[in-house]
Amino acid sequence: MIKINIFLLFSAVVLLLGYSEPSRSKLGHSLIDSISPTLPSSKKGVGFVGSETLAISGLNISWCYNWVSKCEPKPVNVEFVPMFWVDQKKPQINDVDVEIIKNSNAKAVLGFNEPDAAGITVEQALDLWPKLMATGKRLGSPAPTTDNVFNGSWLDKFMQGIKARGYRVDFIALHWYGGITRPDAVMRLKRHLEAVHDKYGLPIWLTEFGGAYPPWIADEKIPTIEQNVHFIKDVCVMLEHNSFIERYAWWGVSAGNDLYTDPVTGQKVAPKDRLIKFADLAHSRWSLTPAGHAYSKAALTSTLQSESEIKAH
Repeated sequence: MIKINIFLLFSAVVLLLGYSEPSRSKLGHSLIDSISPTLPSSKKGVGFVGSETLAISGLNISWCYNWVSKCEPKPVNVEFVPMFWVDQKKPQINDVDVEIIKNSNAKAVLGFNEPDAAGITVEQALDLWPKLMATGKRLGSPAPTTDNVFNGSWLDKFMQGIKARGYRVDFIALHWYGGITRPDAVMRLKRHLEAVHDKYGLPIWLTEFGGAYPPWIADEKIPTIEQNVHFIKDVCVMLEHNSFIERYAWWGVSAGNDLYTDPVTGQKVAPKDRLIKFADLAHSRWSLTPAGHAYSKAALTSTLQSESEIKAH
């Protein structure tokens, strides 16, 4: 009798599992199919130095660059975009680096970093440009300093030279440090980007921008933590919803030894726009700053969807 009861009990359990498993499986697939993964926007990235490689994983970015053509170790699950840097001390491009990038899986290459500030003439840059074109990758223009982009500027003369020589530039790389303490900061950046796009008619990568204090701008002050957080939230929405902006990268990632001189008190103060704070000199322990948390949460697929819904209504 006991054996029979055990058998009947076992059979009942098997039947129950047999009928309930498909139902559970179906429910599981239904739930999985209805939940969209939260992923970073393909536009959002950062510029970083070598010691920050591991830490940038917490920023929810899709791409990064480090102002040079190599990156070891490479960030995990983040696209690395190589750059060629030239200045007066290093006015040439290494042919070996060109060949390495040519045979790499890089999708794009960034041109020279702030050549106007580095003392590189337009003619020097144009003479070097065929080497960058030889990589066969999508090619970004040199990124000049903030305002050196309009009529008669370094970039204007360079783009005229590109056209005259029949060379190729696939997108414009820009920097912007226009100050973020004014309430119209996001709109001022938007107007700047639109003006550059209207002038050159090419997609734009905003490869450097942030809350750095610009002492050359009248009435600007050192941005507070709150101003940086507010600016990051608003500016990422603006950049995501402008179709001609292909990519953007906040600067800078960590504070390092950088300090500002407060224009009012004259005291040295730490910048409030950096995304990561390191707890040791080896850069093995780190945490996100308030600005870092804001940038990490910005422009995710879930937030982009909610923003689109809000705009639709």
